[in-house]
Amino acid sequence: MTTQSAPHRRLHIAILVAACLGVYGACLGHRFLGWDDTTHILENPLVNPPALANLPRLWTQATFGLYIPLTYSAWTLLAILSNALLDVIHPAVFHGANLLVHIVNVLLVYRLIGRIGDLAAARGRRSPTPAAVLMGALLFAIHPLQVQPVVWISGLRDTLSAGFGLVALLVHYRLAERTGGDRPWRRDRSRHLLVCVLFAAAVLCKPTAVALLLVVVVIDRWLVGLDWRFIIGTAVPWLAVAIPAAIATKALQPSSSMIVHTPLPYRPVVALDALAFYLRQLAVPLSLLPDYGRAPARLFATSAVYWTWIVPVATGGALFALRRRAPYLAAGCLAATVALAPVLGVIPFSFQDYSTVADQYMYLPLVGLAIAAAGSLRGRTALAVATVVLLGFGVRSFNQTLLWKDDLTLFTRVVAENPLSYAGHDTVARAYSLEGDYERALDHYQKSLAIEPANPASLNNVGETLFRMGAHQQAVAYYELVFARNAPVGNSVSVYAMMHTNNAAALYELGRTDDALLELDVALQLDPSSAPALYTKGAILFNSRRVQEAIPWLERAVHREPFNALFRENLDAARAAVGNR
Repeated sequence: MTTQSAPHRRLHIAILVAACLGVYGACLGHRFLGWDDTTHILENPLVNPPALANLPRLWTQATFGLYIPLTYSAWTLLAILSNALLDVIHPAVFHGANLLVHIVNVLLVYRLIGRIGDLAAARGRRSPTPAAVLMGALLFAIHPLQVQPVVWISGLRDTLSAGFGLVALLVHYRLAERTGGDRPWRRDRSRHLLVCVLFAAAVLCKPTAVALLLVVVVIDRWLVGLDWRFIIGTAVPWLAVAIPAAIATKALQPSSSMIVHTPLPYRPVVALDALAFYLRQLAVPLSLLPDYGRAPARLFATSAVYWTWIVPVATGGALFALRRRAPYLAAGCLAATVALAPVLGVIPFSFQDYSTVADQYMYLPLVGLAIAAAGSLRGRTALAVATVVLLGFGVRSFNQTLLWKDDLTLFTRVVAENPLSYAGHDTVARAYSLEGDYERALDHYQKSLAIEPANPASLNNVGETLFRMGAHQQAVAYYELVFARNAPVGNSVSVYAMMHTNNAAALYELGRTDDALLELDVALQLDPSSAPALYTKGAILFNSRRVQEAIPWLERAVHREPFNALFRENLDAARAAVGNR
């Protein structure tokens, strides 16, 4: 039986909390990373500076191509808290929040495994021992694949989404206990409605949480043994949440124009390769990177495509054969697979530009694997082996946590292990640029462009670095060469607008004011709402003593970014200059 005494539960909870703090505690001293953190928080005008007035906009539009309004709302509230406590948006507040959410999730997984075991036992099925439940929860807590979503500030979308999903599962199984697995809507409508609300919250943190619906069906039927009437009666309302969420996400979250869509017949191969990769990482998590470079195009350029599918197919066959002798193992692995379904590549998604696989995608699936582990551990020998394995995982996770302290430390490792990571070279270059080491920055930007010659961000960064070096003539010549060879397409339009803005700044430094203003006209034709272009045009006009002309452009820039101190300062200066005349 799973049920245990209160002292044992308290001891287990203490072990779980201590394991999380010991493994991930170092992240509290880590910085914001250029790998999404600065984009989502520091450079996001809807989050920085933080204001409650911005919350409605987060719920009515996609932000940086993502519709995750609940996660953005959480970041906004954390930024407000950080400002109130420290007078600055400090990464420790965000890291602390993410670690806290993970600890809560670990305790929820511990309770979830126990509740599933109790329900299974009530129906005459085998349930995990209390020690095995602890081991399953520890697997979820400290497996090395958990490092990225826990110590990466942007990983809050994964941890928070899973948190709401786990609470939904716990309430769902409490509902099953109370109703006896029959007619849930007639017996406890308020609790069932709460489950739907929690499921919706999980989806609003990260849309891939819709897969929870399939996870519930797998556990309900093949592990707990609930009646199909109960399963259908509870699944239909979940489906009523999932369908509108999918439609809204599709409408509000535009697809990246950079995606090279894999032909439909080849997508199952991509999915099987991803499963093979995750199986290897679960068993032997030695090389852990934020960018594995396992994009479909690169996969089909190697011989791996011909044999990696064998591993998941063989594993699936073995689990099917063992489904009666090892129900927890089979059902837990199936639950993990369906949780992964939205990001296996059958449906294309934007991160496939870099890689189909990523550590953060395993956060929710590891719940299923924790259930599988807890139900499969029998006897002292198995528990002893599991303890040794978990200690190894803990050490590996601790060392991996240290790598995530800053961009240079992490992505130097990335480009060493994956030299074809153009995003890795970009991130290393930005880190060197911030340190003023422009020569090294240029070297890595050029390596990035050698891998992905048409990447707009890298093209812009080279010119921007030349500008910062004071090589204005070189920057202008470089940008003109880029414009002659490339044309903006889809989502790259805004980046090209930024390139024309930077080129205008270089032209102005060379004394070519009229050419600079013409270049800004091009930038604003590409992106009429570009705040940098609006501000740069206003600033050039102001510095050219065309103050009356400058004010409308500066006003438009401030309207786009009302909390930008530099924009407001120049607008106030222009208005004061007019008033003094």
